[in-house]
Amino acid sequence: LYTGNFWDFEQINNFYGKEYGWFLLNYLFQPLGFWGLQFFLAIVQNIIIFYFIKKYVAPRWYWLAIFIYCFNVSYMVMSASLMRQFLAQCIIILASQYIIKRKIVHFISYVFLAYLIHKSAIFFLPFYFISYLNFKLSNKRLIVFLVIIILWMSFAAQYVGDFLETIVVEFIGLGEYQ
Repeated sequence: LYTGNFWDFEQINNFYGKEYGWFLLNYLFQPLGFWGLQFFLAIVQNIIIFYFIKKYVAPRWYWLAIFIYCFNVSYMVMSASLMRQFLAQCIIILASQYIIKRKIVHFISYVFLAYLIHKSAIFFLPFYFISYLNFKLSNKRLIVFLVIIILWMSFAAQYVGDFLETIVVEFIGLGEYQ
């Protein structure tokens, strides 16, 4: 999808590690073109970021949070070029509120939606369960915790990702676009 014609959907069948949500989004915005998609993503992503800032940042620090977001190259500027990654990141930001509210179905739904955009979102799944842990990190516990996270990332990358892809392709029917 990233070579040649931006809208050449024949390339989907040859693309390893398909992110069907991203392909579907591209397909839906085909009539508006690349800049229509870019405009839509900029609006949605900025609304999500400003919602997060308003909800979780103390009012006296709004100015600093917005300044960091707008003028740090890693955020606003990069979101324009890393469209798929940043959209998945914004969806994960929305999912994080369900960790606090202890709503696992909502949380997993958002993570799954983000996974359809970018597979790296799967690595956020353990954070729901980590939030239930009430522990003080000693050196031994920190090492065990990091080993568990690294093992989870290895497992998730291979098996959980393949399982979710099978669900998307076989049960939801997004195997091929016409």
